[in-house]
Amino acid sequence: MHSNFFLSQSQFRYGQFTTSFTFAPECNLNYTLRWVVLRYYWNTDDTDWADFHGFFFEIQEKSVKIRLIGVISVPIVSKTTRRKVYKPNTQQKMFFLTIASTILFAFGVQKMWFMPIPKGIRVLMYHKISVHEKSDLTITCEQLDSHLNYLQKNDYQFITTQQVIDFYVHQKTLPPNPILLTFDDGYENVFQDAYPILKKYDAKATLFITTAFVGGINAWDRGNDKITTLEQLKKLDTAIFELGLHSHHHQNYKQLSLQQIENDLQTNIDFFKNNHLNYTPAFAYPYGGCPKNAAPAFKKWGIQMAFRIGNKVNHFKTNDLYALKRIDVKGTDDFDTFKLKVKKGRTKLIL
Repeated sequence: MHSNFFLSQSQFRYGQFTTSFTFAPECNLNYTLRWVVLRYYWNTDDTDWADFHGFFFEIQEKSVKIRLIGVISVPIVSKTTRRKVYKPNTQQKMFFLTIASTILFAFGVQKMWFMPIPKGIRVLMYHKISVHEKSDLTITCEQLDSHLNYLQKNDYQFITTQQVIDFYVHQKTLPPNPILLTFDDGYENVFQDAYPILKKYDAKATLFITTAFVGGINAWDRGNDKITTLEQLKKLDTAIFELGLHSHHHQNYKQLSLQQIENDLQTNIDFFKNNHLNYTPAFAYPYGGCPKNAAPAFKKWGIQMAFRIGNKVNHFKTNDLYALKRIDVKGTDDFDTFKLKVKKGRTKLIL
């Protein structure tokens, strides 16, 4: 197999020694390894060049892909001097491919597909829901239904934020395979469209409310999506929903002083108390901005736990209850990506 590509005065071609196959069909994993020759011309009349011999390695599972090129040798050939440095033969090429394959498989692929599925508490982060439209922050009703159906069929147990607090703070037990659903900002479409789907699967969810915009729109995003009204918050089905804190003004706490954070938290909490709304003493950072050394401010106002993003599964043992992680679920994720996020917390290979 030879494919020629030209970049400036360089020619890139693949050698004939190629292996490409599929294994682990349950996760649609494709693995390709090729011998590579990169030819670079040193001058404009093509009389001097260098051939860089090596390997090309690619792993792909749906939207997850990693590529790596390794150089094995650099033989130099000149038409004028006929000088030549070591060039690997067929057996040597296959030997190098085998070694490269083994190393990359052992230290690369296992990081995503063959590592044991991490044990812990999974926290999914949603925002808006729509009948038809989808974006990074908006999922469709059909997507939410397929997500909850998958979680239920795979024996994940829906829990509340209060149960997470009770587990970490009061050492109470959790059911097997616990998973927490959260919706940020308090959009009206969650109240209207997510509720019947959540009820269908007997799922529970926490709504993290940005209180300055209750009954208004998402002005912090310069949007026009409606935010749940006070009356709607008072009528929430408490068997399905619980309320949590998401700041008052929806500002990034990493950009605020400690005093500004305290003031915003006080206003956020006062809204719930003044309007006789029950809330769980847990906080979700706007924009995922987790400030350093802010734990005393949260403790001062009785907040027992806070969530950033992080895209990881929370271990059952943790030293920082004010930096718990959530998995960002996007409307642009296909179903396989969602499943991979639930299992591993993320979709990127970390080598």
